[in-house]
Amino acid sequence: MWSWIQHYSGAFSAITSLLMLLVWFVYLQLLLVAYRRRWRSTILINRGGGLGTEARCLISNMSSEAIYLTSLIAFVTTDDGTYRQELTDLRDLGDGLDADPRSRMKQGPLKAGEYLDIGTFHDLILTIGDNEGHGSNEDWLASVQSLELTAVIVYGADDLLAGARRTFEIRHKDGDIQICPTTSDSEQIRSRRERRKIGKLLQDSL
Repeated sequence: MWSWIQHYSGAFSAITSLLMLLVWFVYLQLLLVAYRRRWRSTILINRGGGLGTEARCLISNMSSEAIYLTSLIAFVTTDDGTYRQELTDLRDLGDGLDADPRSRMKQGPLKAGEYLDIGTFHDLILTIGDNEGHGSNEDWLASVQSLELTAVIVYGADDLLAGARRTFEIRHKDGDIQICPTTSDSEQIRSRRERRKIGKLLQDSL
């Protein structure tokens, strides 16, 4: 037996080295996955509390670290065209703020696992209509076909902005209106190209 082991010692050594290399490769892969998960933001834009326009719009931070929600950009598509509005605007807040002023300002820090209620879809859509000069009335609401929301965030020490976007279809049926997301999840904005794009979008709106 010993002579057999000595005879094939070279093969055993090669197999052992190969197994050790495989173990180290798997270990490094796990470290890389954990590192990327820690330093990549994950933002959810969701509907809660119903299916109609009185449903709440929620921004949730599912990242490993805290984020700062710096801007919320809306694209509303109607029968007449598409309108863009930056909903993070302090001009019309007045003197009084809610218990959580972030809900009205639509900006501020969010801890890991924390969410922000930015109001009902009804109020968001009517606010955009009012800012666009169409008036905050039900006729404007009836003309809306979809609402795309883009949450722009600062995450970690990265110089580039990040974020997420999600589109909601506005379905009109028998006098009833429903808010229906067009995708099962929010689209994360992580590529450098997309992050530069939203940075330029904010710069143009200054």
